Amino acid sequence: MQVTIQLSPQLLSAVRENSALREIEQLVAQLGGKLDPMHPGTTDPELRAFFVADLTDGPDLEASLHRLRTHPGVEAAYLKPADEAP
Repeated sequence: MQVTIQLSPQLLSAVRENSALREIEQLVAQLGGKLDPMHPGTTDPELRAFFVADLTDGPDLEASLHRLRTHPGVEAAYLKPADEAP
């Protein structure tokens, strides 16, 4: 299932050093996914906040979403609707 993840402005300001983003990437990897920017190459600060990750659909998906949502650097994490654009 594709999960859309919005990072916090504080985390985005730290992304320049890459350490803050690596922490989120590691969390997504632990959940079996890979974090990718939704709008690669954009300089728009609002669009830079959005990432996508493909996570395995199954009984642990809700727990995975909870782990993402409760991370201090994540503003939101939600499933992409099946037949709608992100």
